[in-house]
Amino acid sequence: TAYASLFGFFLLGGACIAIGLYFSSLTENQIIAAAATFFVLLMGYLMQDTIRLFTDSALTSFATFSCILLIGAGLYYFASRNKAISFGSFAFLEGLLLLCYLLTPELLAGLTKKLLNCFNLLFYRRDF
Repeated sequence: TAYASLFGFFLLGGACIAIGLYFSSLTENQIIAAAATFFVLLMGYLMQDTIRLFTDSALTSFATFSCILLIGAGLYYFASRNKAISFGSFAFLEGLLLLCYLLTPELLAGLTKKLLNCFNLLFYRRDF
């Protein structure tokens, strides 16, 4: 088991280096790449405590996904400067989310915690 632990730490280090290389390829400034890498890795390590802040209710998931859609529409607008597509896609996806919340709220229950668990670096995965 000692060799398996060493191999696991080797793979974790490789994943951290890959995240750093990704941010380094996005920008020419090394300070920005280092800060972005540090922030993303810190959020990954602190995700377990962040998950505890959210409840399992469908309303929490609805609000979380509404914020994600709003941020995504804003980012698309700043990238393309196209108000029609940005607002139209936000309105359409928000309508689908609202319809899902009104018809089957149990589908959204606990979905925020499941989504955040995907980004948790310390989460023990039993489904492998």
